[in-house]
Amino acid sequence: MTVDGTPAPEIKSAPANSTGETGTCITPAFWMPVARTLAWLAFGSAETDLDAAYYFGASIWHAAEPDRIVEWLADIEDAGAFPRDDWPKEFASLEQRVTNRAAQTASFQAAMAEAKQKRAEERARAEAPGNPKRTPSTAWPKLTEAHLKEAATQLLEELEACLSDAASKHSALWAASEKLRRAIANGEVRAFGWRGHGPDFSDQHKPLPLRERIPDDLCAAPVTITQHGLLSFARGDGSFGNYDVLWTELLFDSAEILKIKPESADGRTSVPYEEVPHELQRDLGGIDARHEWQAFNDECLRRWQERCATMNVQRAIRDLRKQMQVWTRDNMTKPPHTDTVRHRVTKLVKGWDRI
Repeated sequence: MTVDGTPAPEIKSAPANSTGETGTCITPAFWMPVARTLAWLAFGSAETDLDAAYYFGASIWHAAEPDRIVEWLADIEDAGAFPRDDWPKEFASLEQRVTNRAAQTASFQAAMAEAKQKRAEERARAEAPGNPKRTPSTAWPKLTEAHLKEAATQLLEELEACLSDAASKHSALWAASEKLRRAIANGEVRAFGWRGHGPDFSDQHKPLPLRERIPDDLCAAPVTITQHGLLSFARGDGSFGNYDVLWTELLFDSAEILKIKPESADGRTSVPYEEVPHELQRDLGGIDARHEWQAFNDECLRRWQERCATMNVQRAIRDLRKQMQVWTRDNMTKPPHTDTVRHRVTKLVKGWDRI
């Protein structure tokens, strides 16, 4: 299998546990999203990326134990492709992380460097006096089976080396979810969110509706609180991953969260959530936040190349703007303003053939 890809960022891996366990903890502040709240309750630091801070696969703790993540990575290592059968749908959210790692392999980065050099030479020849203007003809390299296998091997080795610790952290996340659910049911913490999957985000000019308070007694039922929302299943109930999203985009008042888990006087440096120093921020791929725009560019160009050949140009641009707006909410630590996304998409579309 070959995975289609556009130019991947040349990135450096973020150091594991660069917060929390090495002298700095992120404390609750303002309105806390659920993933950060669970990290605070489980580990005493409201981390922005569970996979990078704790173990690969921590972001889908409610769907798979670390042992199951190991099996999934082993399948990729064996086939050089993402397995499609008999795996919970949540595993799809880990695919981009594996792809990110594959784009960092020495062989892929070497292919990227070679393609950049060739394209630079082609542009230089086209810009020489008397030569016709032509866009570079050298194609960007694509991620192959070998790249995916190499990435899966690396991640597999890293996870297996800390498997016992990962299992403990997996249990801690479940315990944090249960603690939060009971606190809501008892009226100690108020939870706010949108019913179901939330409002329709396609209308960029429509203001978001106010989040509603989730009824306390709903959390006294067999439900589970995850970073994906309030889900209609309980651990071990035999649902096998089939559930409804009851409420989504949950937010909590940090003052109430600190009542059920106060700050610890353990000597660590405290950094309030949303005031996290740049060097401690990560995006959903586990890399430094400054690379988020590179991931945006890559995804935008990939989608544009799929559309520009089959759709009216203006319609394709409008469609792409809407899709990338949704993408930023799902994949960026701090989603940008709608106007910023529109401007960036337009700029990329106009200049994509000159990259």
